[in-house]
Amino acid sequence: MPRQAPDTFFGVVQPGDTLVPTADMPVIARVDGNVCGESSTQEADGTIIYVIEVAADEAGVSDGCGAAGRTVTFQVGDQMMATTAEWDSSDAENLTLQAESQQETRTIHLPMIMR
Repeated sequence: MPRQAPDTFFGVVQPGDTLVPTADMPVIARVDGNVCGESSTQEADGTIIYVIEVAADEAGVSDGCGAAGRTVTFQVGDQMMATTAEWDSSDAENLTLQAESQQETRTIHLPMIMR
């Protein structure tokens, strides 16, 4: 039986609070925590880009990887990306990767002053 095609993602890696993308940073794609694709960033005309193939779920080869409807998460360097995608090997997907925000959100409650 022929192997199922991988899902291919490509696009720009956006800088974030704690991520300054550079060429040759590792890019990792996971499905349900399983590493299902690895590549590295590249520089093109001053922009950091990536291309990664995410393997299909195949017994004994890529167990637990891509299948229709499964969520793909991405990591660049040691930074998890906020961007996720749904696995679908029907065509390549242009997907901009954005880092998760590391800024702490604080809520301050002030008293209401009435005159």
